[in-house]
Amino acid sequence: MNVADMIFHWAKARPERPAIIQPDMIITYKKFADAINSAAKRISDCKLEPTQPVAVSIDHAVKRLVACFALMRCGMTVALIHQSMLPVLREHRITNLIHTRGGETLPDGNNIQFDDAWLLEGTASSLANVSRPNQSDKIGDLIYFSSGTTGTPKKVVYTNEALLERLNLSNVMGDISFSRSLIVPGLEGGFGFHAAWAIFFTGRTACFAPVGEATLLMLSTYQVEFVVASARQALVLLELVERSGGYQLGSLKSFRIGGSLVSREFIQRVRASLCPNVIITYGSTEAGTIALASYDTIANTPGAVGFVLPSTELEIVDESGAVLPAGVEGQIRCRTPTFLKNFAANNPGTAHHDRNVWFYPGDYGYLTTDGKLCVSGRADDVINRGGDKRSAIDIEETLCSCSGIDDAGVCGVWGATGIEEIWAGVVPQPDLNVESFIRSLDQDQSLRMRLDTSIDRVFVVDRIPRTQAGKIQRSELRNLLLKLSAGSMRQHS
Repeated sequence: MNVADMIFHWAKARPERPAIIQPDMIITYKKFADAINSAAKRISDCKLEPTQPVAVSIDHAVKRLVACFALMRCGMTVALIHQSMLPVLREHRITNLIHTRGGETLPDGNNIQFDDAWLLEGTASSLANVSRPNQSDKIGDLIYFSSGTTGTPKKVVYTNEALLERLNLSNVMGDISFSRSLIVPGLEGGFGFHAAWAIFFTGRTACFAPVGEATLLMLSTYQVEFVVASARQALVLLELVERSGGYQLGSLKSFRIGGSLVSREFIQRVRASLCPNVIITYGSTEAGTIALASYDTIANTPGAVGFVLPSTELEIVDESGAVLPAGVEGQIRCRTPTFLKNFAANNPGTAHHDRNVWFYPGDYGYLTTDGKLCVSGRADDVINRGGDKRSAIDIEETLCSCSGIDDAGVCGVWGATGIEEIWAGVVPQPDLNVESFIRSLDQDQSLRMRLDTSIDRVFVVDRIPRTQAGKIQRSELRNLLLKLSAGSMRQHS
């Protein structure tokens, strides 16, 4: 049994119940099943090699979901991607792409255009007529491209067994406690797709809208009860409500925030303006959910991100791998059922025993005696900007390539927004017009594309603190920039 099969079940049991609500359409379970069946016929006609993954690059939520579930029903492995991932597909031997008109395509790839006709030709009752490419009942796996621990795209295979394991957490996660849930994260990542997966499995309604005013209008118009969002997305909604007001959010019963650390002040603003019941989650694409809690239960513990789930084995270790006692900070490592089920698929040919395999999320932290996980910071060079993870090294290389910049250093700093911000220190050449350079970071389109993110604050410094080996000392850089921000030295922002 799988989610796609359950969609067809609900199409028979509750055909008129909305499966998906978007600003431009409402799709019932019957129409959803019909569309999946129609798309599966199209895919079957393409005669794709069943061992070759198919990437899906479709922005429209309904069409993306239809294409993904149709491929999985045909036994195909699906790579859920954003258009920005196209350049890395070939190195991972992915040469098939389903895209919509006007979207970017895969150079020298097998590009298959998805159009509205894909949605209109099938009926749920004719599912048995769909010819699966491998003539088996195998349900295809998923591929994500995660940057969680490196800041650069990393291929993560998610097996069907791991997806079913995710459903075992549905009651704990709160995914199935509400009739209508709004999913703000994109469906190209596990955070958003897994939330939708659990909703469809239980025959409830998933809502999607672009983050911003459309999201708030969706909440008030369709009486949404539950929201899943990253910290960055929550901040956008929060600022809209605080600035303009007038949105009817009384139907909201719970608001789940994940993807990055948030401050106590940030949560208090969310509770005051969006929803009083806030759920905090901590996890990753590779391991799934590791810890979660209602904010009320962890509010008085600095850095707490939730209670470690019963199914998760988690340790805090020092650099040698020795386990540290409660209250002592070290590197976080864990084993989750999701991680273990996916390990072989992501490490083919690697012999392992469950007791020797650990996942390192890339964070430092400690455990309290009552099982709360507290995260104090990153263990690597990745900045988690409200769920938008970026490599500090990549940003530094781009800044250093700019004319007039001798050196640059980047770090994550808790800002006034209540989430981690990207701060940069630059060492300019004497003739550089610093103000013009800072303006170019926002106005130069080519430079913005190379940076692939926004830099929240830029400071002029005399030097970038480095080790003898040349590695940037990020904690020292952070302290330097914080002093600049306090006004004790020159600053630009």
